Amino acid sequence: MKLKVISTALLSVFLIFTVACTSSSSSQVLIKYCSAGCQTSWLGDGTCHNSCNNAACYYDNGDCSGSTPTPTSIQTSTSTPTHTPAKTLTPTPKSSSGATCWTGCPINWLNDGECDSACNNYACNYDGGDCPTPTPTPTPTPTPTATQTSAPTITSVSLMSAYQTQTITIQGYGFGSKSPYNGDSAYINISDTTRGWNAGMTGNGVTLNIIQWTDSKIVISGFTGSYGTQNWFLTPGDTVQIKVWNVVTGSGPASYTLNVPGSTSTWRENIRSGDIVLAPLRASGWGHEGICYYNESDGKYYVIEALGGLLSSEPGVSKTPIKEWDDTPGIYVLRVDCSDEVAAAAASLALTQLGKDYYLYEFDKSDSMDSETWYCSELVWAVYRHQGIDLEYTPNGFGLWGAVTPWEVYMSTQVIYHYGPPDIIPD
Repeated sequence: MKLKVISTALLSVFLIFTVACTSSSSSQVLIKYCSAGCQTSWLGDGTCHNSCNNAACYYDNGDCSGSTPTPTSIQTSTSTPTHTPAKTLTPTPKSSSGATCWTGCPINWLNDGECDSACNNYACNYDGGDCPTPTPTPTPTPTPTATQTSAPTITSVSLMSAYQTQTITIQGYGFGSKSPYNGDSAYINISDTTRGWNAGMTGNGVTLNIIQWTDSKIVISGFTGSYGTQNWFLTPGDTVQIKVWNVVTGSGPASYTLNVPGSTSTWRENIRSGDIVLAPLRASGWGHEGICYYNESDGKYYVIEALGGLLSSEPGVSKTPIKEWDDTPGIYVLRVDCSDEVAAAAASLALTQLGKDYYLYEFDKSDSMDSETWYCSELVWAVYRHQGIDLEYTPNGFGLWGAVTPWEVYMSTQVIYHYGPPDIIPD
């Protein structure tokens, strides 16, 4: 005879009893399933299992100490057996050494063969190795786009000026991406083909301040390094060639050519009588200079200058049309701190010295208008000295003894206006 009993004490737990008749007074009860998580083989195996410690499982079929021993058989009586409620089992807490590696994790819990959640962190070395060490998610390496690895192309370059500090924007594609830097690299070169100098390429004396380099745009805030020395500077009318290589693949270069705006006569704009024009300085401090003079009779400017044999086939003090200075590379215009009238008076005084001979004696100078000879900077210094202005930057303590050089005039504290390349102090 088979008897199926469904317990109404629990909503999700039921018992199936199979009763085998062995005698007229008793029958054997076989518990096939009594509670979720309680395996049949655990019942009555001598160990108390929490998942079986309930009335439905007869308190693990008597294995749990808090229950009335479960009989292996039941009487066929219709009376309901009474059971002692199960005790709640409390796990034995771990002992603590006092010292911790993290809040709630004593160090004596580490590496004890059990993963403790309070110790499962980097500070406790993931419970001393009891807990699995998490594998960090690797940061993906950006994959260059098609344009970043393509051959570079320059589509436009902003206007360039004859100044050291300026913004030059190069646009196009295929440049790759590079962090901003101030210096040189193997990926860009700016060449002044008119004056024969280069900037930005590895090994160049003139470097670049790159403030942005993306795949489609390069922005330069100016020239650095040795710009301004050895005639390494831009002047109006110079032809400039820009080359760019792809920083990812090294392919290229892309090339773009442009001219520095302004004609070679730009330096003459807003000039006044008495201004000093200066050719590039040499490391010795010598160079060549003259004084501008405005001729009211023809409305033109001239340069009164004492020319030596290296500069003229007819040495001496002469009046040169100012436009003949247009092709002078790296020209400066120096303006003396005085009124227009005083400056014009100095220029007019220089005019009175036309035709006198050129002579350079490096350890002498004279401010006398009766002098029969002049060298270039001596004449400029002398005519301003007669206006009460001494342009000698380092006057010595021996009166008029000792030469005055173009460098000293250039460095004079009486000079308040410069036109031309960046300041240069010769060695």
